[in-house]
Amino acid sequence: MINSGVSQIKKVPTEHVQTAIAKKVTPETPKGFQLPEGWIFNIMQHYCDSLKVPVEYIYDVGMNESGWKNPNDSNFIQGPDYVPRETSHGDLQMINPTWRIWAKRLNLKHKNRKNLLIACIAYQRYCYDIGGNWEKARYIYARGKWKPKSQWTKLEKRFMNKMDFEKY
Repeated sequence: MINSGVSQIKKVPTEHVQTAIAKKVTPETPKGFQLPEGWIFNIMQHYCDSLKVPVEYIYDVGMNESGWKNPNDSNFIQGPDYVPRETSHGDLQMINPTWRIWAKRLNLKHKNRKNLLIACIAYQRYCYDIGGNWEKARYIYARGKWKPKSQWTKLEKRFMNKMDFEKY
């Protein structure tokens, strides 16, 4: 689960996120890493490209957090607040306080699978800007602020060691 990081959030530049949201989702052909087929992955590719976040990094975070269940489930259109039960916090497991902060900053009106993904990608970018690399971004995303590896708990070591940060 994501710590909201409220104490760290000052003013987030969102103009590039708003531009990405306004564009039609048309993913670019990825270089190297190939996403599996799935509706959610097409959206992910677009926003990762727009926000300069490695798509493979976001894919790996999602594998770590939720396993990307039902990637073709676009039922979020059944209602403005629909989120599949298995992913009540989204594929990247954004907790409600963090969602409220980022939804407001990004002008996202409805909590659904797509908007949760957009908010998570934007928050990951923000964490990267704070930490300066994707390993620190992942830790900040999960825990709210960076701690040296020597201070990590067993749980933190386990989820952090599931990813190879040298490839991002």
